[in-house]
Amino acid sequence: MRSKATREAGLWSPSRNKYVWWPPGPPAIPSPTLTHELALVLQGGFSVVLDVAVNADGTKIMVADLMRSVSLLHYDTDSHAISVVARDTTPRWLSAAFLVEDEGGASNTTRVVFADSNFNLGFLEQTPNAADEDIVRLKNIGEIYTGEFINRFRVGSLSNLSPMNTLIFGTISGKVGLIAPLTQNEHALLKRLQAALEEVIGAIGGFDVKAFRSPCSTIGRLNPTEITDASIVDGDIVETYLQLDAAGQENVMKGAGFDTSEGHDAVALVLKLARLK
Repeated sequence: MRSKATREAGLWSPSRNKYVWWPPGPPAIPSPTLTHELALVLQGGFSVVLDVAVNADGTKIMVADLMRSVSLLHYDTDSHAISVVARDTTPRWLSAAFLVEDEGGASNTTRVVFADSNFNLGFLEQTPNAADEDIVRLKNIGEIYTGEFINRFRVGSLSNLSPMNTLIFGTISGKVGLIAPLTQNEHALLKRLQAALEEVIGAIGGFDVKAFRSPCSTIGRLNPTEITDASIVDGDIVETYLQLDAAGQENVMKGAGFDTSEGHDAVALVLKLARLK
């Protein structure tokens, strides 16, 4: 018997476990807690319409507003003041968001994963010295349509054997999804595999995958040429490689242009990520 809350590492399918991974780089996931001191200052010094998520990492605070999207703030420990350092200027009706700090990466970037009322999931990024302006605009580095209303992100895992820093999300329909980090090399390898699989498998059930995953706005779907999913690997697609017969897998390897070593690494990576569920 299925449990009421479906335990599913997925985005939209009620029948299979799925994945979506965040952009390249191994971010260290911060604690979602906000100290009492910061909470008091935030309440008194920053105006929001309705915050849907607030979390902090050290002196950096992420505030996700229902109507004003995401803002990044800095807490000055000497003056006990908060200032806005970056914000997303794109109008979004957010349903959830979470701060992801890339402390180990050479670029020292700050990323925020978000979900909105149009069933999209995406990533915003702030890079140091991105502009001379006092307030930097957060850059949208990847966004896809999930088909699910996501209302919470939390640090966690769907497997006790998982060695990776992963993020899980919940939806109002009871599904649980998984987001896992990839290195630059892993991302490049899986992107090639995904592109080859899309060509070999084609439109499942008559639905074009790229068209389905294109972000949705209040005025409709984005043009396929405007899709900004380059930073995201779609686990729905890459996992289908394991379901192909030997001939199908060989065609995918040829389509991706993998040599023997690359093909072995790609399959090993898919198997490793499949165990996270």
